[in-house]
Amino acid sequence: MLLEGEQLSSEGARHAEVFKQLGLSHAYAGHGAGRDVLAIANEALQNAAKPGGAGMSSIFATDEAMLRSLTAAQAEVAAGKGIESGAKTLIDIPATPNTGRVFIAKSKMPAGVTPLNETPLTALPDVAEVPATHVRALFTKTDKGFEIFDIFPGFSP
Repeated sequence: MLLEGEQLSSEGARHAEVFKQLGLSHAYAGHGAGRDVLAIANEALQNAAKPGGAGMSSIFATDEAMLRSLTAAQAEVAAGKGIESGAKTLIDIPATPNTGRVFIAKSKMPAGVTPLNETPLTALPDVAEVPATHVRALFTKTDKGFEIFDIFPGFSP
């Protein structure tokens, strides 16, 4: 990521501070491009084991993809296009093929869905990769407007 012409290492303190200032610390820690892909795919299995868990986990391909998605979602929520879901306002925006990766536990694969990759990681044979069909953003309403709570690539058949 470039900031004021300076390349920021994804491991550096300034990089983390940029995401913190944007309100994305939580989202970046969970779905940021710097996350380990094997850990993200393993989270799909962990989510599948939870009662009612969808068995999916995802990661943005790049910082740019996350920030571009955030900008689009912020425009949608500002235009009143969000859907209230409990204490959060939900926005789904279309994903492009290079937005990110979505992993799904094979036990939760919807009938009739053909994965992008049946076994993307040999260490996790029970996980498949499906296309990112949208990006979901969750906002919290405050007296200043809407603040981002989480944002991640998603899949729906």
